[in-house]
Amino acid sequence: MLDFLDHDNPLIRHASKNWLIESVPQFYRIIDPLFEVLLQANSSWYVTDNYQLFYTKIYETSRANETFRKLKSILILANDVFLNYISQYELSPVLFDMKAHFTDRN
Repeated sequence: MLDFLDHDNPLIRHASKNWLIESVPQFYRIIDPLFEVLLQANSSWYVTDNYQLFYTKIYETSRANETFRKLKSILILANDVFLNYISQYELSPVLFDMKAHFTDRN
């Protein structure tokens, strides 16, 4: 449904917006997978002495761009819900583990 938030047909856009609003009680099921795509913990990388980040495997920029497009659509349609979610809820265990993956490798 996220793919249809910015669809050309207004009826499809409206249906996807309603789905998004009705999904608020379980908003983590929408947002967490998007954050997982952006983190891409399975990618191999290292930090140089000059604190530059180098990826040894290709970072999937097309997936990241698509995810940013979806997050933009969510922010436009449900900005209060999104902002409340990211400011009030703790990281899910999956995202917390992914965050640890990045912070443990200094």
